Amino acid sequence: MGDATPSITTVTIQQDNMSLQITPEKLNGSNYSTWSQSVEMYITGRGKVHYLTGTKPKPVETDAAYPKWVEENAMVKSWLLNSMTSNVRTVFLRLPTAHDVWDAVSQTYFIGKDASQMHELWC
Repeated sequence: MGDATPSITTVTIQQDNMSLQITPEKLNGSNYSTWSQSVEMYITGRGKVHYLTGTKPKPVETDAAYPKWVEENAMVKSWLLNSMTSNVRTVFLRLPTAHDVWDAVSQTYFIGKDASQMHELWC
């Protein structure tokens, strides 16, 4: 019998969890300011903020980058939608891109002031 050393292969799979809760509180309509800051921090930290800002435009379908863009856009869009209450989520669910969702949520809930602006006004 020969000296056969068993080999162990370790496979590490890294994935961005699409169902992960990315904020302490889901967007309910009245907590937009804190929700948007938390979401933006999380998505920026994952290197995907360009899907929110729209600075990574959708490539044409024949472009080699198209499948990856579709996949990553869907992931970011799911992060956004999964961080909303069901009543809020249904309003934005059918929008085609994460950028469209982000902009529509902002237009719906941003009241033109946030805590830092209010602090500057009163101090």
